[in-house]
Amino acid sequence: SGGGGSDNLGNHTATQDLNLDGNSIINALNISASGDISGSSLTLHGTSRELLTLRTNDNSEDRGIAFKNVGTSFAASIFAKDAGNNRANIIVAGGIARTDINNLSDLLVISASGKVGIATSNPSHELTVNGSAALSGSIFLKQGAAEILNKNNSSLKIGTNDTNIIFLDNGGKMGDG
Repeated sequence: SGGGGSDNLGNHTATQDLNLDGNSIINALNISASGDISGSSLTLHGTSRELLTLRTNDNSEDRGIAFKNVGTSFAASIFAKDAGNNRANIIVAGGIARTDINNLSDLLVISASGKVGIATSNPSHELTVNGSAALSGSIFLKQGAAEILNKNNSSLKIGTNDTNIIFLDNGGKMGDG
């Protein structure tokens, strides 16, 4: 009947830590009547893959974690998006902070089929990059033929130490330097 009896629950200030089967919440977490959780930090200790589980009531809906600025704008999110057949794509979204979380840009997508997309929502290959890529190491082709395609009707340059060694113009003519 409210008022805070000996069970240490109710509408009052707790005088001791709440202990749940050996797991404590200590001076860090506030839960409002509307369900908002606030505090300086929330720490989960354990080793399970399901240490923190986000569960949905509808598998066709997105579910994830949002990062919100001090104001009303969302800066980023990590979420699972329904891919059908009890599968989900994992998406990292961000960019310019938005008040509508659905307007953040998909920065990284790991599809349910294992394809990875950077700056694209629909990766078509095992790795699809929409933009430039820089590598600091080597590219090794383990099997199959190497295929380098430039689909923008511009020249292709191959070189080392910032010097062109082989040059192929958009007409198919090859040169050096």
